[in-house]
This record gives sequence, structure tokens and C-alpha cells, in this order.
Amino acid sequence: NKNDLPEGTKVIDSTWACKKKSTGTLCGQLNARGFKQIQGEHDDPFSIAFPVTNGMTICIVLTIMLAAGWVTLVVGVKEAFLHGEFQDGKEIYMKVPQGWKKHYSHNSVLKLLRCIYGLKQTVMAFWHELLKCMKHMKMKRSMADPCLYHRWTGNGLVLMASWIDDNLLVGSEEAVAKTKN
Repeated sequence: NKNDLPEGTKVIDSTWACKKKSTGTLCGQLNARGFKQIQGEHDDPFSIAFPVTNGMTICIVLTIMLAAGWVTLVVGVKEAFLHGEFQDGKEIYMKVPQGWKKHYSHNSVLKLLRCIYGLKQTVMAFWHELLKCMKHMKMKRSMADPCLYHRWTGNGLVLMASWIDDNLLVGSEEAVAKTKN
């Protein structure tokens, strides 16, 4: 309930992004209006900056792939920004989205438990989840580029360059397939 929130708590609102699929069905995505977040109350400057691989790393990885006769595969993470959790313990409240207000009382607000599209810290939260995944997969992070990972498998070396929620996998056909799975 909005009246139960600590005094001065900023409640952000949201908007819907809709598109028509090739099948004719409509697809909707709820986006927080993150530009209304207040620095310090909703986030800190370190939770909104995130690394991405650079163009030189991509060139080097693709050069190695060509020289070694390897294959490449681009893998996108579906609904990537819905996987992240708030890192800094901040509580973010959002107004009930349009179309859902009939299911809630007049003063209701939603406390976000996970990140959603549009929040300033969503991409960084996803990156932390990606780091956990890389550690679980025993991928080692490059000291030269924080978004380049490698791992030796029974089928050889696999390289992975991460660009936010898209990943470039390079290696032997068997090693890339195993890493993708």
C-alpha cells in the first residue's frame, strides 16, 4: 500500500511496449521508466555501468577462428534482463501497470523483487548473473578484456566474447556445441 511506504519513497511508473509478430499475435513487454529513478535512492553510480567487449577483441577472436578453422556461433540470452537481482539491497517500488489496476486496490504499489526492462541497474544485474554462469561453466575471464572468457574442453579451446546479452562462441564444432548446451 502506498501509505505504508517510508516517507519520501519515490514510486516509479511503467509503460508497455507492444509489437505484432509475424504470426499476427501481439507481444507485450512491460518496461519500467528508469529515467525517473533517483540516484542514491534507487541505485548508485556503480550499479549502472557495465562492461562490454571491444571491437578489437572481436577481431582477434574471429582471426583466431579463421586461422584455426573453427566454427562460430552467436547465442542470445532470452529475456536476459529479467534474470538479474538487485545487488545493492535497494528497494524499488512501481505503480501498478496499466491494464492491471482493476486487480489491485486504489493505493497499491508493487515492490520489485527482480530487475525488469527499463531500470538503470538491469544490465549490470544481468552481467553479475552472467559472471555466476561463467564460473559455474568453469569459463575463465581474460585479464585483457572483462567480457572475454575461455575454457579448455576435451574437444579443445572455446572462446566466448560477451556483448551485453549476446555471446560469440568460437572453437571446434564439438566444443562450441557442448558449451552452448
